[in-house]
Amino acid sequence: MIQWSYGVWVRFFYLGLALFLLLFITWPFLVSHQLPATPFLLVPCVVSAGIAWHGFRLKRVDLIGHKTLRVSDGFRTIDVSVENVREITQFVWLRDRPITIHFHNTTAFGDRVTFLPDDWQWFRFAFWKEDRIVNDFRAAVGLPRKAV
Repeated sequence: MIQWSYGVWVRFFYLGLALFLLLFITWPFLVSHQLPATPFLLVPCVVSAGIAWHGFRLKRVDLIGHKTLRVSDGFRTIDVSVENVREITQFVWLRDRPITIHFHNTTAFGDRVTFLPDDWQWFRFAFWKEDRIVNDFRAAVGLPRKAV
């Protein structure tokens, strides 16, 4: 069984970070009872909502054997056949480097699932390249590997 469980608990970290940033930026204005200009208050709200959205879309993905993907959001779990996997991509320009599995048919979580790999590193020399685990995952589900 191959397992990528990093994304389940980190979603709560992102929510906490979003709330902390929102309160940290707006607290002086709430205490002094002076409301700032609307754009100044709108920016932390939009940034906090974006951070929370990034965290809550993450799932946990387990590869059981070479036939089934078990996908969980922490509340419900579904099993998806690996034949349903159309493509596996990684967004390399974010520090978290989320991996997205695209499906042929829509599942209970939609037509794609995003998770974070367990082998996360603070620094990469070739930050523009996909992680090795993406090609390993492609091979495990039967998709062709990409040249690195």
